[in-house]
Amino acid sequence: MELTQEQTKKINDFLEGIGVDYIDIRYEMVDHIASEIEEKVSDTDAFFENQRFQTIFVKYMLSKKDALQKKYQKIVKRKFWTDTKKISVNAFKEGIKVKNLTFLTLLITLTYSLSLFNVKNTLIVLFILSVALYSYNGYTLHRIFKKYGHIKLVQSYTLLLGFISYIPLYIINNPFTIYSEKHFELWKLYTHTIFIYLVFLLCKVLLSQKNKINAKYQYLTE
Repeated sequence: MELTQEQTKKINDFLEGIGVDYIDIRYEMVDHIASEIEEKVSDTDAFFENQRFQTIFVKYMLSKKDALQKKYQKIVKRKFWTDTKKISVNAFKEGIKVKNLTFLTLLITLTYSLSLFNVKNTLIVLFILSVALYSYNGYTLHRIFKKYGHIKLVQSYTLLLGFISYIPLYIINNPFTIYSEKHFELWKLYTHTIFIYLVFLLCKVLLSQKNKINAKYQYLTE
């Protein structure tokens, strides 16, 4: 017998109470437990009937508490890598769209044209462009994170964006060394350009996923 929304919410509340904090992981665990109960229990109304700590449901869940907590910890450890794979696939699909490839071509063309005049100034322009882009992305991410911060997928996006943003600004194009270097290698220009494009893509993918995330987890985020 299919569980009601109220019965499903009881499973969710129990998991939240034992420390299953990430909403998307909890959603998957709720779905698994609900399916298990539907298969094993014939009278779900009696199973969930409120009798305080004598409720069959509470006893059933308490008997599985340790196993559920261990399962949650295992999922958390591997979730970042599964999320990264999913994000990479989505970013690749977004990246090969004609309009986005056109943007990349324009970005590379602009970098090349500026570098013909002055490589150092081109690095500075890219640095300023990066800061502007990352500031906008940071503002957008802050708004999303404020509501969806307890969703592991959103945290994975944030970590990846932070890592990718860090590389061009502080390793490839460190603002503290631009003026001290006498020679600049062209690979820095184009590598920086590629990283700007990657950050642009990741933000586009996250924003495109925002509505799906909201629709899927809305009742858990309100």
